Amino acid sequence: MRGWIDRRLLIGVGLQICAFLVGVASGWLLYSAGWLGVLLISAPMFIASPFFLMRSAAPLPVRLLMSFWILFIPAYHVATIVIEYTKVRTEVLLIPQGYRGLMALKFDEKTGAAAQEEEGKLVFRIGADGEGRTQAHEPRFSNRDPDESREQRREYYFVDAAGKRTRVARESTSTETGDRVVVFPTGDYFDKHGGISRVEWFVGTSTDQRNYYAELDHARRETFEIQKGLRGKVRILFDVPDGEPANGQGGDALFRIGPSGELRTQAHEPRLYYANIQRKRDAQREFYEWDGSGASQELKRPGPSGPKAVANDEPIVAGFQEYYGDNGVSRIEFFVGTPAELEKLRGPDDSGRPGSAR
Repeated sequence: MRGWIDRRLLIGVGLQICAFLVGVASGWLLYSAGWLGVLLISAPMFIASPFFLMRSAAPLPVRLLMSFWILFIPAYHVATIVIEYTKVRTEVLLIPQGYRGLMALKFDEKTGAAAQEEEGKLVFRIGADGEGRTQAHEPRFSNRDPDESREQRREYYFVDAAGKRTRVARESTSTETGDRVVVFPTGDYFDKHGGISRVEWFVGTSTDQRNYYAELDHARRETFEIQKGLRGKVRILFDVPDGEPANGQGGDALFRIGPSGELRTQAHEPRLYYANIQRKRDAQREFYEWDGSGASQELKRPGPSGPKAVANDEPIVAGFQEYYGDNGVSRIEFFVGTPAELEKLRGPDDSGRPGSAR
């Protein structure tokens, strides 16, 4: 081996090493202008190295490898892009007719729907709540172009009760659309296992989109402190001029209900029109049994916003409902008691669905 390590080989290797060192130093010293050092110094030095390496005494395979190994880097990236493009699939997303707001499709969900295929396209049905869950896996690409191609190949359709599909146009940016309902993609979210956990998009007009994000500010955290031992229906009335002053801090709200089970408050509770923002506000509501001394115990809430199983003698919150007036939410009502007590107190029309109105 020592027989073919000559001066030309050492000069060629030295030029390549110096080219990389100059490139790194240019980035450190020149920041955004670092490409000048690469273009004017590093690149010429690296390009000159094969003239020495190819004239060295090394065997031809070694000379070729040492001279042109850098070409494997772009070749690798080109091959990766080509392979990833072959994995790009057309996806059909079926949206309930008339839905407006943010929507999401979650992948790799064990309890989600099995992947469906129509004419080589994957079909995903989104529920009335604006969310879809599928067992299908969505690969994460390392290159931007296949990712953009995947979004461009997604097809969005409204589906009515009879199953009729109507194509919904896609807008890449939040441009003014007048009264035209379109889809605005908002992004893909990655998991730590090399895939995409969910994809989100907004469906509606550009005005809908502005209203949605303005409404999102109203999804505040709400805490309900209920007098310890209170059982039965709890009622909170909003926008009452002579009611209790609004309580809370930092945008959050605190409602303290006494032994009467009713609170009349000056606080305003805005009505939320988008289902997923309503779910967010509902999920942030916390309930506590309060004894007046500062000690409190959280009350569970079986169902969408809490655990489904509780002990028979454990007080819980259920039947949460909102009632709307002209200016927002006029009142909210819910039951407090053990499961057995709640069954006796519930009327035939009490659905117990959070956020429902009558």
